[in-house]
Amino acid sequence: MESKRVERADFAIAVPASWTEAPGQDGVDFRSPDGSQQLIVSALIFKKPQGAEDRRATVQQLMQTRREAFDKVSGGTGQLLPTEIRDQGESCLATMVGASAAAGAMTFIRIVATQARVVTASVYRYGKLDGVAEFTSFAEEICGGLEVSQSQIPTKRGWRRWLPL
Repeated sequence: MESKRVERADFAIAVPASWTEAPGQDGVDFRSPDGSQQLIVSALIFKKPQGAEDRRATVQQLMQTRREAFDKVSGGTGQLLPTEIRDQGESCLATMVGASAAAGAMTFIRIVATQARVVTASVYRYGKLDGVAEFTSFAEEICGGLEVSQSQIPTKRGWRRWLPL
């Protein structure tokens, strides 16, 4: 995949070169030329540094929230399942995959929590539910390159959401 690197204060990620950035209220939003695929990256900022247990608890809470939202959007016909959750150095990392026939969508989600922030990268494919392995491989290539800033709490707010933790 030919890609371009996108760098923000909270993260860096490589996106397909042909994808364009679209306005997003809750993060950075990139879309394929035909609109059939989308990447949304959002950051939640902690008000104080988080230890390993708190990072893991936050990731698990986000995973549960994502499952509930996916279930609601899919009318209970879709599934969003965790495939991994693990500590990696000073971060906690989780991956989820899902599909909904009712919504006509597949998704791949990577969540990374550091002591200062939690960043979620979500890749969606709309209208095509076959080729799961191909989609998962493609989305993993994008999300696997997600780099989350290890720096302390930023002072610039922007579009980032602040967590009360």
